[in-house]
Formats: sequence, C-alpha cells, structure tokens
Amino acid sequence: MVMLLDWLIVGGGIHGTFLSNYLLKRKGVDRDKLAVLDNQAKPLANWLQQTDAVAMKYLRSPVEHNLDVGGQALRKWSHDNNIPDTDLYSKYDRPSLRSFNSHALELIDRNQLESLRIIGAAKVLSKHKENYLLKTDDPDLVLSAKNVIICTGQANRLAIPAWARLSCKIESAPIVHLFDKRYQTICKTVNDGHIVIIGGGISAVQAALSLSEKHPGKVVLLHRYPLQTYQFDADPCWLSTRCLSLLRQTKNLTHRRRIVEGARHKGSFPSDIAKQLDAALDLGQLRCHLGEVSCFDHHEHLLNLVCGKKLPCDLLVLATGFAENSTSDFVRDSMQALNLKATPCGIPEIDYFLRADKGLFVSGPLAELELGPAARNIVGARIAAERICQIGRSKKPHPKEYNYYFMASKRG
Repeated sequence: MVMLLDWLIVGGGIHGTFLSNYLLKRKGVDRDKLAVLDNQAKPLANWLQQTDAVAMKYLRSPVEHNLDVGGQALRKWSHDNNIPDTDLYSKYDRPSLRSFNSHALELIDRNQLESLRIIGAAKVLSKHKENYLLKTDDPDLVLSAKNVIICTGQANRLAIPAWARLSCKIESAPIVHLFDKRYQTICKTVNDGHIVIIGGGISAVQAALSLSEKHPGKVVLLHRYPLQTYQFDADPCWLSTRCLSLLRQTKNLTHRRRIVEGARHKGSFPSDIAKQLDAALDLGQLRCHLGEVSCFDHHEHLLNLVCGKKLPCDLLVLATGFAENSTSDFVRDSMQALNLKATPCGIPEIDYFLRADKGLFVSGPLAELELGPAARNIVGARIAAERICQIGRSKKPHPKEYNYYFMASKRG
C-alpha cells in the first residue's frame, strides 16, 4: 500500500509534534495530506520517559518555549486553568514540567495530533519523479510525499563510555544508562546499596538529587570535570539574528561545527539546581567526587578510578547523554540513496530554509549548522518551522519572544 501525502514528518517527539501542529494551524496543510511516522505508540513518549527518569521539576527554558504556535499559549492556558504562579519559576518564568506536559498533552488531544501518527520505523528515503518514497519496517507500507521533514532526534543513540561498553552487554551487570527504558525498574531493585552516577550535567545532578532522597548517604555523583553553573545551556544570543548571522558568515562547515560545539554549555546546570545540590551535600545525602573511571568490576561491585581509588558500587548509572555528531542508519542510507551532499561531520548540507534538497527539510540536531546550539531544543522546533514555512516569502527576523533576556526585561 502506498499512502500519498503533501507533508511527511519523520520523528514524532518534541520537534515532530510541534511541526505537525504548526503545519496544520499556520500553513493550513490538509489533515488528510499530513502524517507523522514514529516508532513510539504515543506522542512525546521519549520526552516523557526521560524527564521522568531525571525527576525534572522545572524546565530550563522559559514559558514562551512551548508546543503551541503562539509563544504565550502556555501562559494563557495556565491562567485559564487557574494554575498557581508557583508553576513558573525564577524571573525567566520557567514552567514546571507538570504544567508543560499537561498543556502539551491537552494540545495534542485538542488538535487530534495523535491521529496523524503512523507507527513504524523509517528505513530509507528515495525519490520517484517529484515525490519522495519512504520505506518503513512494514514491507506493505510505503509513504509517498511531496515534502519531507526529518527530525529523528538522538533518543536511540545513547552515549556509552568505552570502559562501560563490555559491562553494558552483560545482562546481570548492575549498570544502566539514565535514559534506558529499564532505568526506573532497575533502580527499584536497589535496597540499601551504593549508587554511583557518572556525569556532571543537569540530568546527572537532577537524578542524583532524586536518588539521594530515596537512598540518603548512599549516592555518589562522579564527574570528570569541575561542576559548572549556567542559567541556560547556551548564550541566549543564539536565539537572535546576531549570533546566527555570524554563524552563517562562517562558510567553512568544519569551523562552523566547532563554533556550535563551543557555544554549548555542556555539563552545566542552573543556579537553582546548584543550590539544591549544595543543600544535599551539607546534609550528607550525597557526595560529589571529581575523577575518571578506569574500569568497572561488576563482580566485586567496585568502580576503579584512574587515580587508584575504588568506589563501592551496587548500581552504576550512566548520565552521559547522547552520542554526539552520530547519524542514524536511516539518515545515512537516505543521503546515499538521494545523493545528498554531506558536511564534514556526516550530516546533510542544508540552506537557510533547512532544506537539503527540493522538498526535503531537517529539524533538531541535523539543523545545528544553521540554527546553532538551540537547534535541538524546544525553541529550535519553533525556529525550524518558521524557516521551513518561509519559502516563497521574504525573510523575517526572529520574534523577540525567542530571546530569554528580552522576555525577562519585559516581565521586569
């Protein structure tokens, strides 16, 4: 069976959900001519699982960065539903995860976005005349579309340190990645044992704080570099034309990749998380240790460090994020089938409109060389949607609501 579409979105997470809603409400795409292919049964499945795993309470980004087409939609929804002001944190009005998720799920239900979904895995994208043909893991289903947006994200490419790869293959080894779907279940098996969390970013710290409440005095946060505090994961100038124009002026794509990587505050967390960490350290609920792992002896439940120290470890949690600059088999095979030009880091080369070829667009990490470090964030989906839908219209500057500093000064 071949399904004929005007627009096909590959990936149904934060970006795929936002883009499908945007195409319906802003571009006026016919619902019968739009589909979202994703391997998860429900929208935002990975987002919900991962934010639950880290026990996130508040988003790092402000309330303007939500899944509706209007920047003020979440604020208005909160007001209409009598959500207390405590659900917006700090002068940047960072929404609680509870409010963000409730608004997103209500939006999905109200606009019937789940009905757009096709459950399956993308295999390879090819071209037939003016349309793109997408083969899926269902041999009887082929999707044909005039326009395709690839926003597959990084959820299936977890970063596993080299020293941990062998242990991860042993089913009985007490080691799990924070974003592994088995994480919550495995944590419940730890009674009075020692837990070591590897990582120094916001996810690692949030998970450590959560585990230390359940296992006080038994949790160690092991980080290779000194802990860093930044309010956001990149300078907000990356949400304005100032930094993005400088990025576009850099024609060498290898240099451009270095700029994007250098702009991201990796392994950092905001000041409110830092205060919670300091309080937990003062109470002795958890310990922080600066060091690097040599190997993990899962038989003896010992974590051996390069400095020679050994840490007791009944459960090892890898809060090491996602693999950087790695493309999926689907993207690589599709690039080859379509003969797309590749950047030095192996992703499709795109233009201002995030277009790799006529009618073929990208969003999320694949758009970083155009949108900078914010590309993979929630606001990156909004900027991507506006860039893609600008084709045929004059270029417009980014709305000021993108910028954290501008919105904070308005709240003043």
